[in-house]
Amino acid sequence: MNELEKRQLEKLDYELGQALEKLGTSAKLVRYIESQGFDFSLRKIGDCSISLWDIREQIYSLAPELKPSFIQEFEADRSRFDTLSKLSRQAKKLENDQKFQEASQVYKKLLAQSEHGHFRRVAEAGLYRVGT
Repeated sequence: MNELEKRQLEKLDYELGQALEKLGTSAKLVRYIESQGFDFSLRKIGDCSISLWDIREQIYSLAPELKPSFIQEFEADRSRFDTLSKLSRQAKKLENDQKFQEASQVYKKLLAQSEHGHFRRVAEAGLYRVGT
């Protein structure tokens, strides 16, 4: 693979990542709209997400170095990934519930257990948001 092809794959991966973030936001909106009695299909958003991840997996098979750090961490040690993921979700829930002191403690724990990569950035960003 030449450098131009690699850059194009990297750009495609970035754009797919952005699309996945937008789908996540859309899913939250659909959940709310459905809770108000309107009929939308959250399943279709899920199907789109799966399709985008299928394309990303093709990209990573061609250029493994483009895999996001959270995927690398998952593949390296799944039980550790599960532990860090649980802490991340717990901290985010506390933050969303405006329990900033408790969220700060969980983010600090996540930071201490994260050597590098995705979860370290999540912890650092969380601590910044909750004012610690």
